[in-house]
Amino acid sequence: MPAVAVKPIADCIVENKVYLKICKPRASKLGDYRSPVFYGKHAITINNNLNQYAFAVTLLHEMAHMLCYNIHKHQVKPHGAEWKKQFIDLSKPIMDANAFPNDVHAALNKYFQNPAASTCADPHLLKVLNKYDKEPSLLVDQVALGELFELENGRIFKKGEKRRTRYLCTCQKTNRLYLVSGVAKIKNLP
Repeated sequence: MPAVAVKPIADCIVENKVYLKICKPRASKLGDYRSPVFYGKHAITINNNLNQYAFAVTLLHEMAHMLCYNIHKHQVKPHGAEWKKQFIDLSKPIMDANAFPNDVHAALNKYFQNPAASTCADPHLLKVLNKYDKEPSLLVDQVALGELFELENGRIFKKGEKRRTRYLCTCQKTNRLYLVSGVAKIKNLP
């Protein structure tokens, strides 16, 4: 995590008695928040394969859930207006402290105009954060139309035409059509 973000985040974790677990990567999520209803205390899990900027953004996202729970319990939508406000308010001092490189800072400013339920839902932010991975992944957006690619789940697809944000791709094993996100990470090109 960026050095200037450590103290404010650690202070919030200690103050709220959060159980923070860094865990193995999960395919479906980068992080998770559980209210005290589940474990008797706030619990946040974060995938261990995130670069420092993706880690900080994901942790702030989950901490916003915790702060929202402290105020509203389960009376508001998980990614509703109240959560968005907490996420922005929590992130602002860290952004003001220049914790992020210029491109990440700009992508976050744009993202914070209306934060989505997941950073993965914002293709621009995801692409910018991906650049800082130890080994940046090739994304479906970067593959040529008609080219074959293998996703991390082992399935091989042929890239088809774009439909809004996803591509209509043909699974080579079953010949079935799937809509694949343009920001899906590619394992390799067969």
